[in-house]
Amino acid sequence: MGQIQATGVPLEKATTSNLDALRSFSLALASGRAGHWGESMQLLNQAIALDPDFGIAYVDRAQVWEGPGGDSERARADYEQAIRLRSRSTRCTSSPTRS
Repeated sequence: MGQIQATGVPLEKATTSNLDALRSFSLALASGRAGHWGESMQLLNQAIALDPDFGIAYVDRAQVWEGPGGDSERARADYEQAIRLRSRSTRCTSSPTRS
């Protein structure tokens, strides 16, 4: 857990219960901040492979795709996947309001 805290990613915002995916994601953020985009992409790919429903990992991977030499179509696909996952989790976790 020290690695997770060191990256400054609040656990409740990580949206995964897979600790290996969360670790890969946290390391990807640190790599990206250091300017190691290739390593960051590999770690984000690993996080998504470990948890295909890890929405924020898709957002961060899309941001890497938008960088120099990236691929805007892949970025768009990742953003769209993140939106689908967010919509699905919002529907699943929302509770009816009480009158």
